[in-house]
This record gives sequence, C-alpha cells and structure tokens, in this order.
Amino acid sequence: MHFLSQRQWSRLVLCTLLSGSVAIPLSWADEKATSPAGAANARISRPVATTAGDQQGVRAQVFQQADADGTTYSAIALRGKNLAPVAGPQELIVLVDTSASQVGAYRQGSLELVSELLKSLPQEVTVRVAAVDVGVESLMGEFASSTTPAAVSAVQQLKMRTPLGATNLPAALDEVSGWFTQKGPRHILYVGDGHSTAEYVSIERFQTTLSQLEKQQVAVHSYVLGPKFNGKLIGSLAQQTGGALWCLPSATPAADAPQVAASITAPILRVEEFQVEGDAAFELIPARGLPLRSDRETVYLGRGTIHGEELTIRGEVAGRAVIEKFNLAPSSTHAAFLPAFVRQVISEKGITNSLAGLEALGLASSEFEEGSRLLAARAEKASREGDRQVLAQLAAQAKVLSVQSAAIERLVAAPQEAPAASAPMVERTVPGQGPSLLDEREQLIRVQAEKLRQQVSSTVQFARSAVDSGAALDELKRSLTAVRSAIDINAEERVRLERVLGSEILATTNRIEKENLDRVRNLERSAQLEAQQRLVEQSVLDDERLANLIDRIRALMNAGWHGDDAAFSEAEAVARVAVDLEPNSGAAAAALFNAEAATQLRRVFRLRARRADMFLETLYQVELSHVPFPDEPPIVFPPAEVWKALSERRKRYQSVDLRQNSPNEQKILSALDQPTEVEFIDTSLKDALDFIEDLHKIEIWINEAKIMEEGIAIDQPVNLQLSGVSLRSALRLMLEPLQLTYVIRNEVMEITTLTDAETALSTRVYPVADLVIPIQSFFGAGGLGGGNNGQQNGGQQNGLGGQGGQGGQQGFGGGGGGNFFSLPAEQLKKNQTR
Repeated sequence: MHFLSQRQWSRLVLCTLLSGSVAIPLSWADEKATSPAGAANARISRPVATTAGDQQGVRAQVFQQADADGTTYSAIALRGKNLAPVAGPQELIVLVDTSASQVGAYRQGSLELVSELLKSLPQEVTVRVAAVDVGVESLMGEFASSTTPAAVSAVQQLKMRTPLGATNLPAALDEVSGWFTQKGPRHILYVGDGHSTAEYVSIERFQTTLSQLEKQQVAVHSYVLGPKFNGKLIGSLAQQTGGALWCLPSATPAADAPQVAASITAPILRVEEFQVEGDAAFELIPARGLPLRSDRETVYLGRGTIHGEELTIRGEVAGRAVIEKFNLAPSSTHAAFLPAFVRQVISEKGITNSLAGLEALGLASSEFEEGSRLLAARAEKASREGDRQVLAQLAAQAKVLSVQSAAIERLVAAPQEAPAASAPMVERTVPGQGPSLLDEREQLIRVQAEKLRQQVSSTVQFARSAVDSGAALDELKRSLTAVRSAIDINAEERVRLERVLGSEILATTNRIEKENLDRVRNLERSAQLEAQQRLVEQSVLDDERLANLIDRIRALMNAGWHGDDAAFSEAEAVARVAVDLEPNSGAAAAALFNAEAATQLRRVFRLRARRADMFLETLYQVELSHVPFPDEPPIVFPPAEVWKALSERRKRYQSVDLRQNSPNEQKILSALDQPTEVEFIDTSLKDALDFIEDLHKIEIWINEAKIMEEGIAIDQPVNLQLSGVSLRSALRLMLEPLQLTYVIRNEVMEITTLTDAETALSTRVYPVADLVIPIQSFFGAGGLGGGNNGQQNGGQQNGLGGQGGQGGQQGFGGGGGGNFFSLPAEQLKKNQTR
C-alpha cells in the first residue's frame, strides 16, 4: 500500500477549501482514480506504524494555526489504544455499487474483493450481500455465514448483474440500516466510487442519513473503485461512523480482502465525552466525539488555543465502558490550511470532516502551502499585467484561505499607471529593427521543444495512471516515435526526452509483466481453491453416503436377528461397499466385522440345528425299519421272453431321427466320411482350411470372433501329413493341437473353439409312442394304510400291482398302487394263468 501523492492531495484539499457554497454536492474533487490495475494506488485509513511520539508515551498530537483575525484553529489526531477485541456475533452488509460507472476492471475488482472477503471473514460475522444503483436489491434473504451456499449464490448473482443506471447512496444507506437484526456490532461495507448521481446530496440530506447511522451505531466502511471518486462523502462517512476507508486500493483488490476483513471487525470506541483538562476555551467542532479506531488516527477539529496537557475521553466499546487518557503535545509543524478548512467544516454543520490520519494532515499542509504560493504567483502576474479584476478575485480567495493576504492586498492597493488616452496608432515595422530570422528560428525551436516536453510529460502521466497498461505502452511508443522524428529541437533535448520515455516504457513493460504474472498466480490460486472446494464437497458427499450405508447395514442386521438369514449376507455385501468407499473408516471396518461374524454364526447355528434334526430323523428311520411287512402278494417281474420281445420291437427305431438335414449339411456329413490326403508344412491354418474346402467342395467358415476371445491366433502354422484317412479324422488331428474343433450348423462347417462347441446344442427327435401308448392298467391300486391302533399294509394285487402304504398313529398315509409295465394282451393272459 502507498499513500496519496502530493498532487492528488493538493487537488483534494484545495477543492474542499475553495468550495464556498454549503448546499453543494459532497465531493472532495473530481480526481480521476486509477483502476485496480493502476500503479498510483493508495489506501487512506490503513493501519500505520507507531510514531516516535508513541514510543515516548504521547498518544495525541496537536496542530494549531491562527488566522489574520487572531482566531486559533486546532486539530487533534487521536488513535485508540489497548481496545479489546469484540467478542460475540457481528453483522455486516456488503453494499456493492452496480451503476454504469462500475464497468471493466472496476467491476472485476469489486467481484474479486467480495468473493475473497467472504472467505476471509471470521465465523462469528454474518453477512448479507446487496447491490445498489438507483435502488437497493438484496441478493440474500437474511444474514448468514459467509461460507453458506446463500453467500456463494449472492456472488454469482453479482457476476450476472449488468452495471446500469446511477447510484442513490443516501437512500441505500437509509434502507439497509434497517436490515440489522442483532444488537452486536453492525457494519456496512460500500464498494464503489461514492458518487450519488441519482440524488443531489445536500448538507441537510447527508445529516439525516448520518443521524440514522449514528443512532443505530452502524460503522460505514468504504472501498473506493471507479474512474472518479467522491472522497468528501465517503471520507465523512468513515470519520462520523468510525469506519475504515480504502482509497485507490492495490492492483489486486482480492489481495486486500484479509486486511479489509480485519479492519472491519476491529473494535470501535464510541466517544460520549471529550474533555481537555483545565482548558475551557477550546471549542470542539462538531460538539460531539467522533469514534476512535486503533488502526488509524481520528482527527478532531476545533476552534481556540489548547492550553491543557491531558485529554480524557469516555465512551464504550460493544457496551463496555472505556476511559482513554492522552497526553497533548502541541506540534511545531506549520498547519496553515487549518483556518480555512475548519471554517468550511463549520459552515457545513461540522459533518464534513473528511481528514483521516497524520499522513493526511502532513500532506494537506504541504500542498496548501504550494497552493498559496501558486495563488501569490498568479497575483504577481495579474499585478504586472494590470488586471485588477483578477487581482481582486485572487485577494478575495486569499482572504478566505488566510494565505499571503498581506502581500496580495499590497498588490491590490498599489497605484496603477493609467495608459494615456490617444488615438490608436498603426504599428509599423522599421527596417533593421525587431527580432532577426535567427532569433525567430530559435524561438520556434524553443516552442517546439516545450510543446514536445509537455506532450511527453502528459504521456508519462497518462501511462502512470492508465487503466489499460497495454494502451499506455502503445501511447508511450507513439510518443517515442514522435520524439525521434522531431528534427526541429536540440539533439540533447531529444536524447533526454528519449531517455525519459525509454525509462517509462521499461517501467510499463515491467508493470505489464507483473500484471500478467499476478493474473497467472490468481488463476492458479483460483484453480487450487476450486480443487480444494471440490475435494471438500466430495468428502461431504462421501460422508453422507457412508452414513446412509451404515444405516442400511444396521437395518439389515436388525432384520437378520429377527429371522431373516439372507439379511446377514446382504449386510455383509453393503459393509464391503462401505469399506471400499472409506478404507480407513473405523465405522465401516466395524460394520464389516459384525456382519461377517453374524453371517457365520447364523450358518453354524443353522447347521447345528439341522444336524440335530437329521440325527433324530435318522433314528426314526431306524425305528421304522424295524417294522416288518409280509411279502404277500409278491412282486412278480415279466419273464425274459417279454424283455426280449420288447427289445426286438425297438430295433426299428435304432437309427431313426425325425430331424431332417439340409442338402449342404448332408453334403458335409458325407464328405467327413470320405478319405482324404493332406500334406501341410508350415502352412497357415486359413490356407490349410481353404485347401480342404477346395478339395472336398464344402463350405468352411472360421469363427474369428470366438477364436480371438480365447486368445488363439488364426495364422498359426499347421504341420500335418496324412493319406488314406477320413476327413473327420484329419480335421481332428489338425484342429485339436490348436484347441479348436468343428461343428456343422447353419449349413456350413464352422471352425470354432472347444468351449463354443461344447455349448452348442443340437435338436434330435425320436419316436417313443410304443413305450407309453397305450397304457393299460389291469391291476388294482394298493390300499391306503392307516389306523389308530397300529400299522396296516396296503394291498398288492397280482404280480404287477402297486404297493400299498403304511399307516399308524404317526400319521403316515398309505402308498398308491400302479402298473410297472405295459405288456401285450397274450402275455398278460399267460401271466394271469400262472
């Protein structure tokens, strides 16, 4: 960070002093601010190093100046000491200017600042983001933590918002000050240029807004971004409410976010009593205490000479009473600007004190002296030229500013020789008199050189304050070309100007490289932050998924303990998924262990119960086998002649298959039985099959897809020499070493793998009607067993009847009868006669 340059402060302060009207727009100056990418950047109200006076125990510095009337005006610079940090929740409203002036680098800078600020705020600070132009639009429904999705969504809405319209800042402050919900510290951070072009801001209007903010104890902080800024308005807001002010911030506003967050949440001492011990002549302006901060000086203005040595301030910080005592050390530093500045503040009801810090006072004093010298020089010139009207105006201004008034008044009072009244005369040129051609040439060279110097100076100033460094570099190069092509100036002057432009071109080139490097670093940082955010989001999703899996395991285990044996196995499978998701999770490992143990224990218990049941069942069968039954009537099987006759009848179906082969398939089957003769020496499989295909006039197709699935190459060499063997045998001898075989399907001989051939099915149809039709039952069914008093055998009729069942008190029913065979009628008659 750097402070404002002297020229910037001179314009800022002198504009404030020379504005005589009270009801004017509150504005320091129309000073053109640099963009976030500019070089002349500064911050007004930033924490500064401890001064030498502080090391000696002096906590306040006094500056005094008397005007021509003998009235003394004073300024006291105070900084809060030992202010305890504020504990508890705080509320912050981020008010982002989205008017038409916030375009380009300014809009990008505000977006970067807000995004990084939300990440830098502590957890106890809740935020609410809003956009302001003609009106205020809240981008969040309520206050929330800066890391919530609502805050992230608010930043995205800002990015999508188009900068349009003008800004009505007082109305926006009035509205958002009513949004606060808690009694803790309240803050408003305004990001913009401070211009309120949608509403003319009079002193009365500004005082109304300040009264509302002070009543609610709201601190208004401002971060200035824009082509022009209203320093008087935002500076007065910071002084009157205890806020911080960042004016002309650094090249990367995102880098300021941590410091902005720290300053916003810093403690603020609300002053209730301001008393200089033993000095009743001092009049405080305004007649109330301004808030104190520990990171910048608060400048109190007053009228009258300070004779006391101790200053006592009473106030509160977040509801806690605080008493601060300061030793007063009047400074010998010249503060000539104080009378005019204080009178201006008095005319504006004491609410436009916009100075902040010792640095501001020092710069204002030096620039005021430079302005007074400029005013005296103009008066001298007007006196020499006899322009008494301009001289009178300058004397009036000098009286207002209380500078060089005596010298200027003497110039005004000095008698002026009135020009003699005479008839106008025509000026004649006398030969031999007047400037020579050489003098005119030298004068022309001096004019050209001065013009070129001014052009170079203007170009350098433009390059140092330009928003676009690339455009500044182009302008510098064009100016350098103009200097090099200027032949009407002195060579030494040309070299000097070239050196100035070359140095500035080098500085601008370095600045561009730095900007590019910063841009790359910002992109890398953004990528890292996005990667970290994705990791966090993925971690949250994994945690939620793990929690759901653990709940599922718990439910399945509960179902298993209530009798669902399959639930234990399912719980074990879900637990393995949880372990794969979070290998180092103790909960997942414990769930897997419990599920495996429960599964195995339930299986063991079930096997033990089954073993006990089967043991008892076996004992029962042993006991049941002890029950005798008579072999009456006996089971009679047919004689051998019957079996022989049945076999003779089935011979006609020995080679019968009702499936019909196609002509091509029948041709292949016939070729397989034909003799063949092959002689293959290092012949590829495909060539060998093509030879057999041509030799036997059959269709052979290689199923390359199946063969490649098994990892078998189709170009393997074949070495086989056979003669007089069938084609079937030759194919087997050739294909089996290659883990291949053949099948006949789809009217071709298909060469495929053994696995594919084993899974191939072939439909065969055989007649079995003579075995099942007709079924004639000539034997009665066995009787049903049963009875309450014992066991009863079922009936068994004839030699081929069914066997009856058994019964008893155990409830086992009897069996059913049925025929074992179907025999010719003549044979059945023979069996019946036996």
